[in-house]
Amino acid sequence: ELEEILVEAKKDPLTDLFNRRVLDEVMPYLLKKAKLQNKKFGVIFLDLDKFKEINDKYGHKKGDEILEKVANVLKNIFRKDDLLIRYGGDEFVIFSFIENKATLINLVERAKSSLQKADISFSYGIAIYPDDADDIEKLLNIADNLMYKNKA
Repeated sequence: ELEEILVEAKKDPLTDLFNRRVLDEVMPYLLKKAKLQNKKFGVIFLDLDKFKEINDKYGHKKGDEILEKVANVLKNIFRKDDLLIRYGGDEFVIFSFIENKATLINLVERAKSSLQKADISFSYGIAIYPDDADDIEKLLNIADNLMYKNKA
């Protein structure tokens, strides 16, 4: 029962994705695993476009529906062993052991076009370990900065 409570404490109740607390606990382990197995992984930083305006115009209930929809699309497109995180507000982070950046871009673009049908759009940035950086903070910063460049 305690384990269930701990798992729930690490989940975002709205989207059922992990919350950002999981990052601190899981990242050192993932980094170690990647180093030991000489594997690459991708960090995708995703931010919804014009989300604040949607919340302001249509209310938080509509905003919540959009966040749930985004989470469901991501769950359907990414693999079970990819780590999907609601980072905060309308930001999501995905950790994937798919080593090929083109494949990651393809998956994100699939999510993007699926959501566009529901009139939802997002911007994203991708950083690859160890090509772009060998430290989690740096990878997140690179992906975040690329996302902002793409948003502009």
